[in-house]
Amino acid sequence: LKQAGLLKLASIVAHSTKAFFKAAINFSGNAFLSNLKNKPLESRISAFYTLFKKLNKIIFFIFIILLINFHPLVSQAKTTGNRSALIYLFMFITITLIQQLCVAYEQFYIVENAAHRLFLIKVFEFIMFYIVIGLSKHFYPNTTLLSIVCIQIIGFGLLALNAYAKWKIKLI
Repeated sequence: LKQAGLLKLASIVAHSTKAFFKAAINFSGNAFLSNLKNKPLESRISAFYTLFKKLNKIIFFIFIILLINFHPLVSQAKTTGNRSALIYLFMFITITLIQQLCVAYEQFYIVENAAHRLFLIKVFEFIMFYIVIGLSKHFYPNTTLLSIVCIQIIGFGLLALNAYAKWKIKLI
């Protein structure tokens, strides 16, 4: 029952985080970047940095909240089942945060008319995801979830590296 509670907590935190990011960054970021579509590249990159800094502040705030509550969460993880649920909680949160970082880059790709580059990266992510799901019957759930986290990290890395190569956008 405690495992179900921790998984429910993971779900609530992930959905709340996603909703908060949509309201605070995604919608306003789309409007902000689209208004700069006809401006010089330097202006669009500056706007992207502004959005990304805002996003990093929110992620830092979430990280601090998790750090403050780390001891109470770990104290609940005395049994193997609770430990697994806690690992799931942190993996779900990690996936959600990485997805939000990716959304910021995706917005910039779309504004820069580079949807074809974004599409290729997403196809690569999908193929990796498909392979993991196909092999998941041979993995433990923790391994499958960790593989999905790795796919998200690789996808974000590809987005960031490609943005740096094309537009000289650096991670902040």
